[in-house]
Amino acid sequence: MKRDKKRDSELTEVISQLKFSKDPLKVSLHRNLDSQENKVAVETFQSIMAYMGDYPTKASPTYLVQSIISVGIPKEIMRDEIFAQILKQIVNNKSQKK
Repeated sequence: MKRDKKRDSELTEVISQLKFSKDPLKVSLHRNLDSQENKVAVETFQSIMAYMGDYPTKASPTYLVQSIISVGIPKEIMRDEIFAQILKQIVNNKSQKK
């Protein structure tokens, strides 16, 4: 069976992006977001991190959840982004915060 090195490389990149990060995203995980969606995705990741206790905030958990959900309700592509971001924050997250 012949291996596709380009595909393997792309898969490795995707897998590495879906691991816990203590730092906020600088760009979205989804490749097909426009500049405004990308900005919202980066802000949403900070809300996800804050909700999980991985980013400082004064916002209430209820506010954080509402802000995350409100981004995903109107656009399917943003729901995909949020799903990927949540996976990113839980895969290999060694944090003891709850």
